[in-house]
Amino acid sequence: MATQPQIRRALRADVHEIAAMIQELADFEKESDSNKATAEKLLETVNFADDAPPEHIPGFPLTSSPSRKVAHCFVLTIGEQVAGMALFFYNYSTWLASPGVYLEDLYVRPEFRRRGLATLLFGALAEETQRISEGKGRLEWWCLRWNEGALKFYERIGGARMEEWVSIRVAGGDKLEHLKKLADEVRANSK
Repeated sequence: MATQPQIRRALRADVHEIAAMIQELADFEKESDSNKATAEKLLETVNFADDAPPEHIPGFPLTSSPSRKVAHCFVLTIGEQVAGMALFFYNYSTWLASPGVYLEDLYVRPEFRRRGLATLLFGALAEETQRISEGKGRLEWWCLRWNEGALKFYERIGGARMEEWVSIRVAGGDKLEHLKKLADEVRANSK
């Protein structure tokens, strides 16, 4: 009898497998050198199921978190093997006035593909989105234009391309510092 796939929240013990899958995904996306994720950085920024809950800080409501641990991760296992993951964080839609989920990375290892495992991970993400939004939120993600296989899969599961939207990013210390200086100049000139 084949072992059934299981999806669960990632544990700290999964961190090396998660880091490896992030690198495997970066390799697939032809961005091997762009990946800076290490097990240590993931331990600092991902909420693992076995992490102690953050301490309440007086003056901050319990719903806010000054923590750097903003990401969450589902791992998909078959027996003892980690076959895939979905790394995500919560976002918010002003138009829906509802929280939602942004999927940063979904990855199924090559030897486990074509078994419906990505669909299982998306099912878990849909359930999480419904849970946090009382069924009113949305699940969003990006896909590289050249990844036609993934784009077709996303359309089959109900994903819609957002052709009218353009992705914009300010990344890196220098670019963020420049943006901060621009804001400082505006503040100085408005006095």
